[in-house]
Amino acid sequence: MSKNEKGTSVMETLTISLSAAQKAFVDEQVATGKFRSPSDYMAKLLERAEIREERERINALLEEGLAGKRKEITPEFWEELRQEIRASTKEKRHEGKSDTRTRRGTRSSRTGKTHQPR
Repeated sequence: MSKNEKGTSVMETLTISLSAAQKAFVDEQVATGKFRSPSDYMAKLLERAEIREERERINALLEEGLAGKRKEITPEFWEELRQEIRASTKEKRHEGKSDTRTRRGTRSSRTGKTHQPR
């Protein structure tokens, strides 16, 4: 789906060729009342295919992770993980911000000076 000048989603048109049997099958699916139109049926099929591919990708990543080097889960492991998360969160907080808030006022990331609220 693309967007128009106003940012509203616009449906794209795609013409596909089906055999007579495939067209009859699509028409039967629409006739059940589960789908509003052949386009709706095809959109649902594509959505299901996207979900299936995403699940396959996640499963592959899980299998890759399980096949990798195993690490013993210890208190030290959890502490290292917490430190990595804190460092990552701190970096993300500072990325792309023009100012950050402090308890006393606003600190400019450009000048490093703190400005008191009025």
